[in-house]
Amino acid sequence: VGGGPGTYAPTFPQRPGKHVCDFFNKTGHCKFGQDCCFDHPEELGVRMTRLGLPLRPGLSVCAFYLRTGDCRFGPCCKFHHPLLRPVF
Repeated sequence: VGGGPGTYAPTFPQRPGKHVCDFFNKTGHCKFGQDCCFDHPEELGVRMTRLGLPLRPGLSVCAFYLRTGDCRFGPCCKFHHPLLRPVF
């Protein structure tokens, strides 16, 4: 998955043969991280900003993020969080 400066792709445990983590399947994130007993296929992962917000190109931009520069849903938000340029 391509990325740019200021982005990263968090890694979660891959456990082929186990059920896919439901939450990871829906959001690309898993709050249990390495402790989760389910599979987290790499192709379902989501790139994140340095703030830990998901980059989901092609989806609507998070309105709260656009207004405030932050998102109360964090990495679990289902909307896009493009990198914002500082306003001078």
